Amino acid sequence: MVQEWRKKMVTVQTSAAATTADENLQMTTTNERNDQNNVSDNANNTSLSSITNIRIPTMMMMMTTTTTTTTVDSKTFKSLLFHIGKAGGTSTTRHLIEDWKIRLQECHPRPCHDLAVAGKDGGRYTLINIRDPVDRFVSGFYYSIQRTCKPWQKPSHGCTYKKPNEIYITHTRYQKNATLLAEDLCSPNVTVAQIAHGSLRNITHLTHGIPEWLDFEYKPEKLFPLVVEPGALGLEAQIDTAMEWLYEKLHYETPEKFANRHRRVKGIAAKRKKIDQHYKSSAPSKRNISATAESCLEQYYRSDYQMLQTLLQQGACKTDHCRQAIQSILKRRYKALAG
Repeated sequence: MVQEWRKKMVTVQTSAAATTADENLQMTTTNERNDQNNVSDNANNTSLSSITNIRIPTMMMMMTTTTTTTTVDSKTFKSLLFHIGKAGGTSTTRHLIEDWKIRLQECHPRPCHDLAVAGKDGGRYTLINIRDPVDRFVSGFYYSIQRTCKPWQKPSHGCTYKKPNEIYITHTRYQKNATLLAEDLCSPNVTVAQIAHGSLRNITHLTHGIPEWLDFEYKPEKLFPLVVEPGALGLEAQIDTAMEWLYEKLHYETPEKFANRHRRVKGIAAKRKKIDQHYKSSAPSKRNISATAESCLEQYYRSDYQMLQTLLQQGACKTDHCRQAIQSILKRRYKALAG
């Protein structure tokens, strides 16, 4: 379906480009050729209203997109972003707002089933961030340390974060070491294991797993998983495909406006360096944990891996990239599924 949309987009973009060129040529004066060295690199983002009194070379004007892209709020077309903690949600939101100029209604850090099922025809179309739960745990644990206390602060002297219990868990009880918490999850000492389970639930970005986010009568055809996985398609490219899919389903603006929006995003991507912002912002997840800790986490998150397997079987993935990324996670965590 996304491929069909792209074919239609070619026609719209061609028509829009021709119209823009005609308008721009009419605005060009005979003195423009003398000002070629004075044209700003930001000409592509300038609206017609702001360039009326500025001389711009003919060729530059022909290449310039003069339509202003306005921000669209998803409240007008009823769609959601399930921003699961430490799974790429912040990077997703940034790309949508800054590049796509689209603000999706976002659920974070807790699920929002009431919003998901609201509306007609079985609820809203929803983008959901997915990441290997073990990787998410490691990233979330060390992120909690960073956000609760700055490096120069000591918990005993008071930190700026408003949740002292989370500070105590990460800094004092488990001594800033994710391995200690993970190993305690499968401790033979029942009390130690119970404390560990309760502690994990008190770390903000790790409180809810995938089964809890999807603990309602969701429709897999209305989900679009955005999967962060080493070696998989970059997150921004997945988001771009998701927005094409969302437009195909909801048509929340005219084809011409969406063509301009889509062209703008592609132009931005071409100009800047390709860096996956998620991996850059989640550097703490690179820290190692013990083999025992990893095994304990695989068992703790068994229901999450089962949920990923279910999504795969239900056809929630709309692209081969999504299917391959989830399969990669499940292949690595096969012990959790084996029980």
